[in-house]
Amino acid sequence: MNFDKFNQLQADKPNLREMADATAIGDYKNSGCGDAYRIFLKVSPKGVIEDASFTTTGCGFGLAALALCCEAAKGKTLEEAARLTAEDIEKGVEGFPERRKNYPASALEAFQVALANQKNGGAAAAKVKPTREEVLKLIADDKPLGKLDGANLDLSGLDLRSARFDGGNFAGANFSGCYLMSASFHKCSLRGANFEGADLMGVNFRRADLYNACFRNADLAYADLRNSFLNDADLSGATFLGANLGFCKLTGARMDGTRWGGAFYDAMTRFDPGVIAPFETMFRRDSAGEMFLAEEKA
Repeated sequence: MNFDKFNQLQADKPNLREMADATAIGDYKNSGCGDAYRIFLKVSPKGVIEDASFTTTGCGFGLAALALCCEAAKGKTLEEAARLTAEDIEKGVEGFPERRKNYPASALEAFQVALANQKNGGAAAAKVKPTREEVLKLIADDKPLGKLDGANLDLSGLDLRSARFDGGNFAGANFSGCYLMSASFHKCSLRGANFEGADLMGVNFRRADLYNACFRNADLAYADLRNSFLNDADLSGATFLGANLGFCKLTGARMDGTRWGGAFYDAMTRFDPGVIAPFETMFRRDSAGEMFLAEEKA
């Protein structure tokens, strides 16, 4: 690997951005490390990729691979882009170390998800957003909500107790002031979602992407946040009594007045380096075999 080129990618972060006018989006979870990838494509009417970008909760190797993948795709037709290989991605840094070759492979898989979505209709094939009343009716009928188009949906102030959002895309959705006790968001995309002042007691957030989400003054008592991504989230004034934060990533999170007393963490719970983590008020629980490894297989 050419580490000068690798370090330049870390500094410049090319193509790391959301895309408001994307024609297709691909969401992908790296099964090796659990990092969440999202690829945005803008494809012309003639089938040429005019722009490509990404977001990720992952590390520097993932960022480099995704940046190079997006760059390699620009200017190509959909057919040409479909022939991209992991080796094509690696050329940008003259190869990845043997133990890191899963990163370009995973970046390529994420890109292929976006390509498939483009070929299946892209943004034009998006489902009609449900109304608040339709969501409440589905909950009353005990129906799952994961297949709804929940991105940027306004559900503020609703009683959504025990609702099942598992696997859905609710990025940017507004859940402020909601009653969500015992609801489930397992493996949900919730980037930028607003849970300000919400009652989230006992909610299942396992493996959810909560990057940049707002939990200001929310009650997360006894919530299950194992393997979730809370990078850059606003946790100011939130309560985590009895919450399970095993394998949780909290780098960049804002924690002014956050109440951590009685929460659980493990050896893989990550706060910002150099920040004094609130471990003195939390309980360490490292029974990883049953708590976390089993979750990775779920």
